[in-house]
Amino acid sequence: MRTRFLNRTINSIYDEAFRELGITASQANMLVAILKDGELSPTRLGQLLNIEKSTLSRNLDRLRKLELIEIIAPDSGRTHSVQVSKAGNELMPRVFPLWQQAQETVHQLLGDEGAQKLKSSADLAREKLTP
Repeated sequence: MRTRFLNRTINSIYDEAFRELGITASQANMLVAILKDGELSPTRLGQLLNIEKSTLSRNLDRLRKLELIEIIAPDSGRTHSVQVSKAGNELMPRVFPLWQQAQETVHQLLGDEGAQKLKSSADLAREKLTP
């Protein structure tokens, strides 16, 4: 219960920070991850961010409707990929300051020691779970 409470609390801080952009924290994370790699398959994006397939699909569809990502059809085979669109790239300079603001709010909430413990725990889980 404590972990879920902390998750909901932190998520609401980030969602509120990104509200003015019309995206959620999860969608902002997706944009950053896609931008970092340039182009990703939805499967790989889901693995990197540890997102359930239905949640991933719903958020990618929302980002596509907002014209922040583009779906790239494969030359051959069945796997498509996604990349950040021109509009998505133009949005990114506004994402980082809002992310920093949310980070500071969470840091103040948890304190130095709590923030460090959370970071260490998340890093360890990512290391163990990311293929």
